[in-house]
Amino acid sequence: MGTRTSLSDWDFQNHHVQSTLSGQQFIGAQTTLIAAGPPLLAQAGFTAGENLATLPGATGLGGAFNNTGTGKVSTIDPAGISAATFAFPLGVCENVGLAQNKQLTRLFEIGSRRSYFIVGRTVSSLSIARTLYDGPNLLRALYAYYPAQFMANAGARKNVATLLKVRETDFVRTRRVAGYTDFFCNLDSDLFDHPFGLLFLFMDSQNQPYGGCYAENAYIQNYQFGISSQANIIGEGCTVQFDQLLPINVGAVNAHEKASSSRSGTRVVA
Repeated sequence: MGTRTSLSDWDFQNHHVQSTLSGQQFIGAQTTLIAAGPPLLAQAGFTAGENLATLPGATGLGGAFNNTGTGKVSTIDPAGISAATFAFPLGVCENVGLAQNKQLTRLFEIGSRRSYFIVGRTVSSLSIARTLYDGPNLLRALYAYYPAQFMANAGARKNVATLLKVRETDFVRTRRVAGYTDFFCNLDSDLFDHPFGLLFLFMDSQNQPYGGCYAENAYIQNYQFGISSQANIIGEGCTVQFDQLLPINVGAVNAHEKASSSRSGTRVVA
């Protein structure tokens, strides 16, 4: 039965507004992946609108994400630079919020009650709250793509370094230390004068791809952590401003096609 949209079959006492919805179609935190990567999606060899589910070696969401966070070489070779892992997954994240605000100027005129809207630029930002553990902290993980050999501190661990094999001319050697090993805390370091990117991937409860996006040219605006005698853990967080939110084609199937396949007994696979 299709989605109820007409007044003639609207039955609020016995039916849902959208009768095709099931509990397996909702998107939740447990079916969302957040990972940090290079500033631009194109730097990983991908182009806007490219269906990442059809890239060579694609399984599930595609070869582009097969080895995310493993440190192994990916099944694809974007831009012919023998790319390694595309992005570093951010674990133990408790809260992530993203907002986009478009500038609107409302113009009134003498002699009329009507108004005009002048559209301006879109300003995007996000916030991340994460638990501190014995591993790469939030600032270290967000800059996992930046090669360790170009950081002022040579002690940066290799397990989160050089995720993307790029030309050395793409990076500059930092002068002020951001931190050591897994704990980066000095926001005044010139490392944080360089941008990074954030990947968001969404699945439904049936392990089907729903959508994805990439926050490009992101910069950390502030960083904080809190310590309490009553708490068992230490929380850290940051707010980020970024240039644009680029949609990612993950080969998702629209809800109507999923419903049709479900009724016919077939399983939709991207």
